[in-house]
Amino acid sequence: MSRCLLLPLCYLTAIEGCPKPPAPAPVEEFFVALPDSLTLAGYPAVLAEVEAKISVAPEGTPFTFFHSKTQELIATYVVPKGSKAYRVSLAEEALAAVYERLDPELAGGDQTVRLISLPASVRKYRKRPDLKPTLIVCGSPMVEDPEGHLTLTPKVIACDGCVNHPESSYAGMERFPAGTTVRWFSPTASYGNGPNYRRQVEGHLRFAIQERDGRLLILSSDAEVVFRATKSQWDEDEVEAADDCHGMKEVAVDHAEPVHYTPDGVSELHRNGAITVTVRNAEVRLEDEHPRWVLFLIDMSGSVVVDSAGNDRSYLFLAIKRDMAERVATMPFTGFAVTAFGGYIDASPRIESYPTTLLGTPVWSDATGPQRAKAHRFVENLVAGGGTPTLAALHEVERLSSEPLTCFLYTDGIPTLGEGGMAAVLDYGKELSKRGVVINTVGVGALSAESDQFDWTGGDFLSRLAAVTGGAYYALDTAAN
Repeated sequence: MSRCLLLPLCYLTAIEGCPKPPAPAPVEEFFVALPDSLTLAGYPAVLAEVEAKISVAPEGTPFTFFHSKTQELIATYVVPKGSKAYRVSLAEEALAAVYERLDPELAGGDQTVRLISLPASVRKYRKRPDLKPTLIVCGSPMVEDPEGHLTLTPKVIACDGCVNHPESSYAGMERFPAGTTVRWFSPTASYGNGPNYRRQVEGHLRFAIQERDGRLLILSSDAEVVFRATKSQWDEDEVEAADDCHGMKEVAVDHAEPVHYTPDGVSELHRNGAITVTVRNAEVRLEDEHPRWVLFLIDMSGSVVVDSAGNDRSYLFLAIKRDMAERVATMPFTGFAVTAFGGYIDASPRIESYPTTLLGTPVWSDATGPQRAKAHRFVENLVAGGGTPTLAALHEVERLSSEPLTCFLYTDGIPTLGEGGMAAVLDYGKELSKRGVVINTVGVGALSAESDQFDWTGGDFLSRLAAVTGGAYYALDTAAN
């Protein structure tokens, strides 16, 4: 036998080169519905994710961009051969109209979505019937009805019965192509008049899309999560209509009477007998805690400085900084670490590495005067923005130590960023509790018992997280000065 027959095939064909594996074939066709413009925070986030999606999509994958209100075509792009950098460079040239449309300084600022026209647009602009349609909707969940009768406002929502009623505007809504998946990026996380309203809006959108043969995979205020979601944020069960009417219904504002703390600083809030939230005054109880090792987790999401309507809420972030600085300066612990967690899409490190910490990585700092002063400077320089990756923040506990420790989690809302939601955080809290980790939750804004529009969803979440770890739920006095 000739020796060359024992050599690898690639060696024998070295002159012609080794045969390359075939390039992956496209499986999805992407449709991106864009508003007039996005917020300054949302603008770079969406652009980054569009480019990231184009850079990894198989050669030949079609992208179509159209206006989420008028449905007019903005631009089309088909992924060419070449490196990731080459693809993105070509996309930047070809999608100039898309970049201009998103830029808050160049566009009008309207973030309205016309839900009823979305299926027709996907059908109209579809190029590859053999590919699975994926629709990414950018804009406010407060959708607009072209006839003006079913437009969602911060107080009212269309009845689910409208979706299938022959006399409603939905009657003319086409069906999505079979297998269409919808991902929805909302520029703001706190639209509407409270968590109860937001839940009903999300349920209505999911039902309306489902009834037209689509599937709403995710609705989030974080672009990275929306663009890269691999599974539904909800269960896979079908959504059933909650009512039969075909008009509008008013959604009550989440409301709680302002709480007056008892002499021991403890108050309970009750909602319809179903939820009881126990909140303690931070000024009364936190000073009594004397843990040996302490981790401070500080929420620096955008909602601690501005609400969904653009109103200033920086007093919330100032209250967090002030209280945390006082704890760092006065509590008699042996060692401590300070971690801030937020979700700027264009910041480093990325979600997988959040949160950033006082010393760059989660390590203990001795409770010396210089280290306490360093922690104070770190907190003073924090800039808020983006979402709330609570689960990622708690993962820092595991990196920090395998020994028992106490955490103080300062936050103004539920998790909005990263893998998992409230259930995932609560499950992880139970695991931490087995290792002797105690989590004290510290609520501000609508999570403070002083609020007359108490966030029952967030309050129940903070109360349960503290309870499963043996901690307590505290509230800060965050009234605007």
